[in-house]
Amino acid sequence: MPGQGKTTPAQLVYKNDKVMRSFDERMWLSVSDDFEVERLLNEMLQSLKGTNLEMTNREAIVRGFKNIYKEKNSLLVLDDIWNENREKWECMRKCLLETGGSEGSRILATTRSEVVASTMQTAESHRLEILSETDTVAGKYLRKLHLPRCGANQTAIKI
Repeated sequence: MPGQGKTTPAQLVYKNDKVMRSFDERMWLSVSDDFEVERLLNEMLQSLKGTNLEMTNREAIVRGFKNIYKEKNSLLVLDDIWNENREKWECMRKCLLETGGSEGSRILATTRSEVVASTMQTAESHRLEILSETDTVAGKYLRKLHLPRCGANQTAIKI
């Protein structure tokens, strides 16, 4: 469900001091429905190198990773994934395994689709529930302002 607040907890993890100290590299990719493996790999490489290489050959991109990434501990956040295509995920998974990162590396993904979570073969999945107005800081403001209840839809309660 859109507006459920999936990105915010992921950002809190990504920006956490302990998390920042725990990983050599951190990468954040906004995925949406445009799940092209080469684009995502290029964005990851750009995040590490700081330059846009726009490579189109998957093997060359993976080689580029191996040169930078050797045995590094990384956190990759894939935010707002919509694409449920198992073949694309298998290709992405294979490329990530070939990059040579350390065993301590982790991927955190946010999605509105349980099919995506299943397709990604996640080790652990956390389903977010709709928050009541009493569960959120924004909900307290809603009550104070006597605004109607929005089901804690984050896009509806930006204050």
